Amino acid sequence: MQACKLDVAIKVIVQPPECPNCRSRSFNIHGKVEDIPEFGSEIFLAPLCCIECCTVLRFPVTVDVLENAVSNHNGYTFKLTINALPKTINNTSGVHWAVIQKESKKWLRLIKGQMIAERIRLPDEPLKKVRIVYTRRSARQLDQDNLTSSFKRVQDALVKLSILEDDNPQIVEAVYRWEKAPLNEGRIEIKLEEILIK
Repeated sequence: MQACKLDVAIKVIVQPPECPNCRSRSFNIHGKVEDIPEFGSEIFLAPLCCIECCTVLRFPVTVDVLENAVSNHNGYTFKLTINALPKTINNTSGVHWAVIQKESKKWLRLIKGQMIAERIRLPDEPLKKVRIVYTRRSARQLDQDNLTSSFKRVQDALVKLSILEDDNPQIVEAVYRWEKAPLNEGRIEIKLEEILIK
């Protein structure tokens, strides 16, 4: 089996598998994606790393034939889906600082890893003005405070990756949305668009 040279972005897992160790269905793509010759050029074999216990499986994925990140006259933009849910303020209130730090590092690792897997390049320099739509897809709906605060470590990671110059309101226009998803199939979507300053 020959490694595939992808100029496309991985879009969605055909059918999320169940981890044989912890039964989680939350995975990120981790490593090289390869051709599956008998399925043609639109389905590939990807190593999936379980977010909960780090078990690695190989599983078919489909791909989006369009580039996921572009730089044009409208500015830098990307759309990223991560098969995990960030903790809410209710889950982290009063916990030890080390737990918060661990959660922050987790989301930095998840976002960086998924951007590499999907070949989403970083901007040439940190962005000075952006609009970001954060969407949480989960079985349970959150109130607005918990929905907004759950993305704090996600947005912090965008700063640490030098995608954003800062995360203050003068730079980031953020919209927070919730959509219902089946139990154990929670995920988030980040849609970022640069606002060009004239």
